[in-house]
Order: sequence, then C-alpha cells, then structure tokens
Amino acid sequence: MKSLLWKQWQENRGYLAIFLAWMVLAAIYSIGYEVGYGFHAPVGHFSGLSLFYTICAAVFLAMRAAQGEQSAGTLSFSASLPVSMRRIAAVRIGGAVATLAIPVLVAAAVLSLALASGFVEQAGPRGVEFLPRLPQRETASLLTALEQLASVTAIAIFGGIELLLVLSVFGCWLRSQAQVGLLGAVMGLGSMIASGLFWYGERRPYVQLVYGAVLPQSLAIQWSYGEEHGGYTDHELAQYRWIALGLSIPVLLIIGYLFVIRYGRLKDIALPAKPGRFRFSTPSLWSHIPIRLRGRWTALIWLELRQSGPLVTCGLLFALLIAIVSVLTEPRGNYSTGASVLAAMPHTISFVGMLWATVVGSGLYSAELDPRLGAFWRSRPISSDMWFWCKFIVGLAAVLIVLDGVTILASWNAPRDSPTTGMSWAYVGCFPVIHALLYALAVLGTCWLRKPVIGAFMAILGFAVLNIAITTFPLTDHLDPFTVYNNLLRDERAGHVDLTQHGYPLVYGVLAVSTFILGLVSSRFARPLERTFRRFTLLPE
Repeated sequence: MKSLLWKQWQENRGYLAIFLAWMVLAAIYSIGYEVGYGFHAPVGHFSGLSLFYTICAAVFLAMRAAQGEQSAGTLSFSASLPVSMRRIAAVRIGGAVATLAIPVLVAAAVLSLALASGFVEQAGPRGVEFLPRLPQRETASLLTALEQLASVTAIAIFGGIELLLVLSVFGCWLRSQAQVGLLGAVMGLGSMIASGLFWYGERRPYVQLVYGAVLPQSLAIQWSYGEEHGGYTDHELAQYRWIALGLSIPVLLIIGYLFVIRYGRLKDIALPAKPGRFRFSTPSLWSHIPIRLRGRWTALIWLELRQSGPLVTCGLLFALLIAIVSVLTEPRGNYSTGASVLAAMPHTISFVGMLWATVVGSGLYSAELDPRLGAFWRSRPISSDMWFWCKFIVGLAAVLIVLDGVTILASWNAPRDSPTTGMSWAYVGCFPVIHALLYALAVLGTCWLRKPVIGAFMAILGFAVLNIAITTFPLTDHLDPFTVYNNLLRDERAGHVDLTQHGYPLVYGVLAVSTFILGLVSSRFARPLERTFRRFTLLPE
C-alpha cells in the first residue's frame, strides 16, 4: 500500500504544485481586486474562481485517473502486479480527489487570513434583508464572513469531486484521454447550467436541500454585476447547505465505488485477446460519401472539413440545447418559445463558442501530432506548412461560420429586450474575434505540449490571465475585451452604433493580429512533422 501511495504521489506532485500556484494566485487576485475597487465582495469573487478551477481540475484529473495508464501503456504491467486492480483504482481516485481539494483549502486559508486581519472586508449575505446592491450593504462580522468563505469552499470542493468521480466512471468506457476531456467540457458546462435550476423565482429551501445532496454545486450561485469601473460577484447560498453537503457524502462514496469496480474490470482489457475474438465497428457517415477530389489542396480541404464539421456542429447543437433549457427555466417576456430561444442564442453562443473554439483547435491537431500518424504525414508529398495552414484556416473558418455565422443569421431578427437577448452589431464585431483568438491559443498549446486537453486548458487559462491582468488596474479596465463589448452594446441599445468608440479598433485589432502571430508560432512548433533525413558518411575501405 505504501508503494502505491508513493507511486501516486510521484505522478501527482507536479500537478499539485501547478494547482496550488493557480489557486493561491486566485486568492491573491481576489484580495488585490478588493483592495483596488472596494466592492466588499472577496468571497463571491473567490467562489467564482474556485468554480472555474474545480471544473478544469476535475476534467484533467479524471483523464489521468481513468485513462492515464492506458495512454501510457502501463495498464498491462499494473494488471500483472500481485495487487488488486481495485486497490490501485482506490489509490488513483483518492490521489485525484486530494490533488483537487488541497489547493482550494490552501487558497481559502490565505483569504481567511486577509479577512481576519481586516485587510479586506466582506459585505453581509445576500437576502431579503439586504435589498441594496452589494457595495451599499453593511460589512458582515468576521464570523459571518468566515462562515460564508467556508461554505463556498466546501461547495466548490464537493462539486468538483462529484464531477471528477462521474467523469472517471464514464472515462473507463472511453478510448482516449481526449474523449474524456471533450465529455468533461460538456458535463462541466452542463453542471453550471443545472446548478441554477432552483435559483430563479421563489426560493424553496427543502427542494434546494434535496437537489443539493445530488448536485452539491447547486448550493451556491454567483450573480455578476458591472459598475462604471470594474465589477463584482455577489454570491447567494442555500439555507440548508451544510445538511445537503452531509447528505451528499454517501452519494460521492457510491460514485467512487462504481469507479473502483469498473476500473478493476480493465484488467480483462489489458490482457492479450483470446484467439478468434474480434471487435465489430462501422465506418463513419462521412466515409459513405463517394467523393474523389483531384489535387492536394482540394483533398486536404475536404479532409479538414470532414474533421472540423462534426466538431463545430456538435458545439452549435450543444449551445442550442443550453438556450432551450435557459428559456424553459427562465421564461422571457411574451414571445413564443422559438423566438425566445433565438433571442437567447447570441448570449449562449458567445460563451459556449469560447469553450468550443478551444475544443476544435485542440481536437483537430491532437491525432495528427501523434508519432504514428505523424509518420504517415511525413511519408506524403505534402509540406509541413501546407498541412498546418490548411488545417488552421479550415478549422478557423468552420468555427466562425458554423458557430458565429449561423447564430448571427438565425437570431438577427429575434427580440432585443435586454443586454443578454438578441443579436447586435457589437456581437458581430467582438465575439468572432474572441473565438478566433481562443482557437489559435488552443492550437498553440496543442502543438507545443502535444497534449490536446492540456493545450485547451492552457488556452482558456491564458485568456483568463490576460483578462485578469487587464481588469486588475482601474487605468486599464476599459481595455478589457468584454468591457469594450458591453459599452458598444449599451450604445447600440440606445440607438447609436459606432465601432470606432470605446477603444474597439485598438483592443480588437490587437486580438486579430495576435491570432495570426499565434498561428505562425504554432506552425514552428509543428515542424517535427517535416521529413528528416540522416546523413551517412562512407568510410574508405
């Protein structure tokens, strides 16, 4: 048992260090932002950052727990050891849970010290008795502030652990880490939507208790508000949250036990197949289309369309599903369901597109950077630049046309009653550029690190760090891409459309140029796909 624990520590210590740095910096950012703006909202800010971290960490750790040994080729070795595969599974999932939870606890301790010392203050909890907006509320007592911090910390940890366990169970049936990562992106975003189900309208504490025992993440919700300078996150907590968290422990243990059972059965997969055993599979739908193209460029473009088309179509359908759920759970005006869904699509696709652009960017390059498929490409009469730029341009065009183009055309005449409904020229000018940047960041991370899901996380994290760096200081807050978009949208709703205002040419011009530069850098990291020749020196006889 000690050897298994030591092995797991050796595997996870690097990721634990990265996650610790991530969350400590998040706590420092929450403290620094509060000092700079004074909204009295460090706990709510920390709650939102913890939610983002736990989703990302859960997806990545589930990939490692469920598919790590299969990807590394060590599953057969582990199966041959004189130790139960179920014990190995228990150690693996236990190490993943600890790796996820420890950084959040350390970051919460840092923030609690800042609250206890009086360096920052937290406003009173959101509720009926606190009708004024958060900056106008009275400061909460230290005990109340610490209880609020403990609540959001526990909810973030329990919610992240549940996503980790569920993904690990499903990951045992999947064939690669990339598939686990894609499923995790969908489930992570879906859990965020499902967690807000009972927060609109009248509060029902007992229903929230039962629902929170099954989905701990639903016990807290973050309400974001923008001010003239900066913005803040006001959090709200379920009344019986601690009871619900206690009831969720058996649920988490059951899911963890299911993973241990399922992982223990992977031993049969690791053993050599018996003679006569075969696996039946059918070709993809695209393979039935009888198209034979002449020329290298046309063949390459068709190949990339076959790869990128299904990916972006899944993203569009996923965004449509989210819009339908949001309309059904939160009715909008007196419009029909179809009109309301179209009105909600721009707001939905703006953020789903950010996630899906990274999925497409990393997914397109993941397989072909593999040494086996890379050897195939090196044997083709196609240059590395031709391969890279065809894939890059076709994938980017698919993202912009299917995700943004279809949404713009479908929802242009939809109702525009609020800043979060309906299409606008501000959307047309801003979000396609943001989606293109995230696509390029994902391509860079994948080509550089040769790990698709890590590359996607690096893209999202890199964009988040850029956003944090801009919004931390009041002097540069107006240059935040989302602030520019909100200002342009506000002017447009007032009847004035001018994309030369609010720093739009500077901010989005830099983002567009950065997309091209990132593509150039990525093409250099993809150079190992070029042919290599060895020199031989003929020695005289």
